[in-house]
Amino acid sequence: MTAGSSQLAWRLRQAREASGLSQEQVAGRLEVARVTITQIEQGRRSVSDAELQRFAGIYAKPVKWFYEPPAHEVDDEGVAALFRAAPELEYDDAIKVQVERYAEIAREMRQLEDLLLVVRDVFVPAGYALDVPRSKWDAIQQGSRVAREERRRLDLGDAPIGDFAELLDTQGIRAVSSTLPEDVSGVTIRQPDAGPIIIVNKAHLHVRQRFSFAHEYAHVLLDRGHTGIVSRASQRNEILEIRANAFAASFLLPASAVRGFAASVGKGLPSRLSADVFDEEGVVNARRRVRPRSQSIQIYDVVQLAARYGVSHSTALYRLKNVRPPLVSDDEFARLKRLVDSDAPLKARAALGFPDSDKREHESPGTMSRFVALAVEAYRQKQIDRAWLQKVARLANADCSELERLAAGMEAP
Repeated sequence: MTAGSSQLAWRLRQAREASGLSQEQVAGRLEVARVTITQIEQGRRSVSDAELQRFAGIYAKPVKWFYEPPAHEVDDEGVAALFRAAPELEYDDAIKVQVERYAEIAREMRQLEDLLLVVRDVFVPAGYALDVPRSKWDAIQQGSRVAREERRRLDLGDAPIGDFAELLDTQGIRAVSSTLPEDVSGVTIRQPDAGPIIIVNKAHLHVRQRFSFAHEYAHVLLDRGHTGIVSRASQRNEILEIRANAFAASFLLPASAVRGFAASVGKGLPSRLSADVFDEEGVVNARRRVRPRSQSIQIYDVVQLAARYGVSHSTALYRLKNVRPPLVSDDEFARLKRLVDSDAPLKARAALGFPDSDKREHESPGTMSRFVALAVEAYRQKQIDRAWLQKVARLANADCSELERLAAGMEAP
C-alpha cells in the first residue's frame, strides 16, 4: 500500500461520511459491490482516475481535494464557540494563531489515530450527568464529590498527580500551555471531530497551571453542553466556576491525603487520646494527653504539603482548613495566611531544600510527543507521505529530517 493510496482512502471515507451516505448507497451509484467500497476505504484496493472522477461527482468535491492534507476541512465549531465567548482572543492575532494551531494539532491527531486504527474508546474522558448547582454550597459539594469519584475511577488513590497534562492525554484530552491574556487562566474547546482541547496560560506559575489544568478538566467532565469555555479570574464567583474550582482543589489534594499528611508529621490528633481494651472480665482504659502546641500546623508543614502535591501554598492552607474536622482553627488560619502572603514560604522552601516553585513554564511532552509519535509511526507504516510528515513537523516545531530518521530506526533516511 502506498502513502498516497492510504491518504486517498482516508479522504474518500471522510467525504462519504460528510455526505451522509452509506457504503451501500455509494456502491449502488457506482454499480459495484459494497465490499469494493470497503476495500477502497481501507486502502486495500487502488482507485483509477476514472473512478476517482465518479467519487468526486458523488461527493461534490474537486478531485484535488482528495489529495490535500485534510485538517482544514474539519469542523471548527469548538474554536468558533470559543471566540464567541471571548472575542478578545480572536482579535489578538498572536493568541488566535496559537488557539487555531492547537485545534489543528488535535484534528491531525484524530486523523492519524484513524489511519493507525487506534481504538479511541480507551481515550475517552468520563462524563457525569449533574444538574446545574442550585447554590454555591451545592456547587462545592458537587465538585468535591466528582473529584473523589474521578480519582477512584482512575485508580489514583491519595497519590500526588505528577504531570497533569500527561494524565489528561491518557483521557483523550489534548492539553497544552500557551499564551493567553493575564485574566484568562485556561480555555476548553470541545471539537466534535477531534475531542476536547485544554489550553492553560503559560505565563502563570507552575502550580497555578496545574490548578488550571484540573479546573478545565472539570469543565470537560461536567459541562458537556458548552462547546467553548473561557475561565477568567473575574468570573470566579459564577456557579460553574466555583464547581470547577472545588473539583480542582479536591482532585489535586484530596481530603484523605491532607489528613494522611498531618498524621505523617504527628499532627491532627485530638488533645486527649483514649483507648479501651476489652476482655471477658472487663475493660481496661488508657488515656494520653497530647503535648501542648504539638498539634499546631506551621508554615513549614504547609510548604511540605504544597510541594508534595504540586499545589500552591494557599491551596494547601485552605485544604487544611476545609477538611472535616479542620486541621487549623480560624485563628491559626489567619496567622498562616499572613505568612503565606509574605516571603515566608520561599524562605521555608529554601531551608527545607525544595526547588524554586516560581517556575512558570509547564512544558509537558504529553500531547505534543504523542502527536509526533503517531505521525512517525504512520510514516513508518507508509500511511502518510512526506508532505504530511512535514506538516506535523511544522505544527510541532520539530525537525522533519529527524522524524524521518526515527521512522527509519534512527538510521539516515
